[in-house]
Amino acid sequence: MPNPVMALRPRFPWTNGTAVNADGFNREPPAAAGSGKPAAHGSAWGGIATVTAVTALGGAAFLGVNKALSDSNKGQNVAPTCSPRTCRYSGPGLCDCNVNITTGGSCGNTTGGVPLGGACNLPSLPCQSDITCINSICQDTAICPF
Repeated sequence: MPNPVMALRPRFPWTNGTAVNADGFNREPPAAAGSGKPAAHGSAWGGIATVTAVTALGGAAFLGVNKALSDSNKGQNVAPTCSPRTCRYSGPGLCDCNVNITTGGSCGNTTGGVPLGGACNLPSLPCQSDITCINSICQDTAICPF
């Protein structure tokens, strides 16, 4: 028996005399309920799952790009800081220090400060951050605590 809905649809020359669906394509309409044929389209849950997955992937991509861009900008135009602290050590408990901070100072003629055990001389050769220049050698702050 012909489908009564399809019989009411117009016939266009480019369809070779067959009826077209509402979207303009030559295909059969979805099966009627209880006809034993599966529906032509997926369930609503499949659509919801697809939208959720696409949204999650889009959000993850956005966060990944945002993190990559922010990480790449952190290292630019940021000068390293060195220890501005210098001390004269005269014996146990006898330290004469200029300041009590070991970071935030200029690195003088070095790119990142003199490493532990190296010869230091402020202001041109300061120690790396968190190290103190004690008697012209970069040493740990344990000798001259704050």
